[in-house]
This record gives sequence, C-alpha cells and structure tokens, in this order.
Amino acid sequence: MTIKSFNRFFTGSVLLAVLGLQGCYEQSTKDSTSPIAGSDAREIDSNTGSNKVNGGKVEISLHPVSQTVFLNKSVTLNTSATAKGVIKYQWRKNGQPIADAVRSSFTISNAAQTDAGSYDVLITSGKTTATTQAANLAVSVDRSARLSWGAPSKRVDGSPLTPTEIAAYRIYHTSADGNIGRDYTVDSSLQSYALDGLPSGEHHFAVATVDLNGEESDLSVVVSKQIM
Repeated sequence: MTIKSFNRFFTGSVLLAVLGLQGCYEQSTKDSTSPIAGSDAREIDSNTGSNKVNGGKVEISLHPVSQTVFLNKSVTLNTSATAKGVIKYQWRKNGQPIADAVRSSFTISNAAQTDAGSYDVLITSGKTTATTQAANLAVSVDRSARLSWGAPSKRVDGSPLTPTEIAAYRIYHTSADGNIGRDYTVDSSLQSYALDGLPSGEHHFAVATVDLNGEESDLSVVVSKQIM
C-alpha cells in the first residue's frame, strides 16, 4: 500500500509529527545511593593490583546507574562523593581508565555498540580512593515511532468541525520497500500513537480524521522515520 491523498470531507490540515525517543533509556536503581565511607574506602595497590584499606574518608552518595541507551543517542552516567580534601574522579570501562573522563559525570554523545560495557569510577581524595559500584550500559536499536497530531477544526467547505463530530483517527503506515501496508484506528480522544518493534528500513506515516458518518478526511503530510 502506498500513502496517497483522498479527497474527502475535511481539510488536509491535520498536523502529524513523528517523535524519536531522544536520550530515552531504562534505569535500574538498585543500591544507587548506598554510601561507601570511612574504613570501607579502598586504595589500589600499585604492586599487586589488589584493594587495600586506607585510613581516609571518601563518602560515595551516588553510584552510576545501569542504563539502556538507543544507538546514536546520548547518555550520561553520574556519580557523587564527599571528602575533606580535593576530590578527583576517574571513570573506567570494563576496568580500564577512560581518557579525559575525570568529572563526576560522563557523557557519551553518539552511542555505538562498542560503548556497551561495565562502568565504574575511582574517586580519590588525598591518598584515599573509593570505587563506586559498577553500572552496566547496554546499547540497543530504537525500533519505535511515536506519532502526534492536532485535530482539524473545519471541513473542506469551511464549516466548523467540532471535537464531538470526530469519531476516530486512522493512521496509515507503509514502508519504503512496500513490505508493510497497514492502518490503525485510534480513538477520537487521543492525539498520539506509539508503534514499537518496527523492522529495519524507512517507514512512512500519515493520519486521517473519520467523522461520525464514517467519512474520512484527506491525509496529513507524510512523515518518515528510518529504523537502523
């Protein structure tokens, strides 16, 4: 099915937008605020690579949180700690220091599959170093599209169209390769709709208004989204 315009009884002024899930992610907050302090603070022994207790005090108030980020989106990991002296941070991925990642937050601007891994932070004050709990970062493909639109307010002849005269909205969905051709009927009380689990490829969407007599409007402007 190809999306085409139908000359029906409403104006074609229905506005449709496709919204990517920008920076959207899932969080797991298990033990994210448990402190590590005092005698639990540890220092890495440069000779053996093992942890040893150091008598200083570094209190970790926020541990990095495990997240899932969509491919090519941004994600930020955060930590926080207090100490009497100057605090230094060093983020690590899979146990290896990350160059220039020396602030309390670490941002990945365009996530790639290679960014997936385990992240923790060495937090140092003086001779005392505490290690945060590790956070797992997963990178996945965003296979969703969220559509939103505004209701038309008049018919083609210029007469008013009230919300009570709208029975439903109909969303048309096609793919560039022609493998998909389907439509969805949405209740008139809604002006948004989410589709999940979309296959790879270019997807096209348009929406029409259906009145109480079953008459359908022109289609909105077609919007598209590329699924990797």
